[in-house]
Amino acid sequence: MPPTYSPQEYAKMDLIYGECRCNFAVNEGRPRFDVEDEVLQAVADEPSTSVRAIEASTGVPKSTAHRILQAEKFHPYHVQRVQGLLPRDYLTRLAFCRRMLRMYREDPQFFNKILWTTLKKRTDT
Repeated sequence: MPPTYSPQEYAKMDLIYGECRCNFAVNEGRPRFDVEDEVLQAVADEPSTSVRAIEASTGVPKSTAHRILQAEKFHPYHVQRVQGLLPRDYLTRLAFCRRMLRMYREDPQFFNKILWTTLKKRTDT
């Protein structure tokens, strides 16, 4: 059971935390910075975790965990790699580059026609 403090003790704690420029919030008897450390450590241990899992493992409410993560510029989604180059892609990339070079040698304006189109002024008005 968390300790209980008198209003005078809370006032003294608030003054002390104010002097050291720390915020003080009680969550199950723990100061805010302890709670923040727990939430950030949970994310460091398992980057793909959710605020629900953080709540289950640390006892910190979801809303508090979410607020801490937002303050630290973490986003509520999981990074999923959908594209990436693999060693087996090397030959395909090499063939593509050779094809582009061959087409450029055949027609030096190839890149202007295909990759970088420009708007031409209509003169048939």
